[in-house]
Amino acid sequence: MSQTATVSVTDIKLKSKHIEIHLDGGGSVQKLAAGSVAHDSKAKTDKSRHGSRINLRFDRQLTTDDVALDQLLTYLEPLVDPSLIRQEAKHEPVPSESAAGIKHGPIVRGMEVNLVVAALGRPRYKHVDTRGGQPIEKWHYDLPDNKTRVITFQDKKVLMVEEF
Repeated sequence: MSQTATVSVTDIKLKSKHIEIHLDGGGSVQKLAAGSVAHDSKAKTDKSRHGSRINLRFDRQLTTDDVALDQLLTYLEPLVDPSLIRQEAKHEPVPSESAAGIKHGPIVRGMEVNLVVAALGRPRYKHVDTRGGQPIEKWHYDLPDNKTRVITFQDKKVLMVEEF
């Protein structure tokens, strides 16, 4: 029997004639996006803890246009439900890394995730802890003088800001 599960896209690699998509890990903890996939309820649960991969193979040389979000989602639609990815793409603007305030924006407790992205851009690294009741996300930003800013989110709002 087939069921639906939500998974994180943790890495996308463009190779000469294929696109490799890592789901729920595959050696990486950075969450790029989330989507729903069907899985066999009788399959070993052990495998899901280590992540999976989807390899999309082509008869031609690929370009970066092939991994543009809209194009990539058309490739994935027969395999996964990309509605969560589309929803997140609509709600979170992705400013350039050189956006004003990237290294020193005023981030305060209760601030919504989309405002953090607007102020600081995307983090260098994300970690999602799903062991508790609600997922806790920690976003890591590099600061001058080899310092790091870690912003902790719960319910898409800032819970804590640390710098060290």
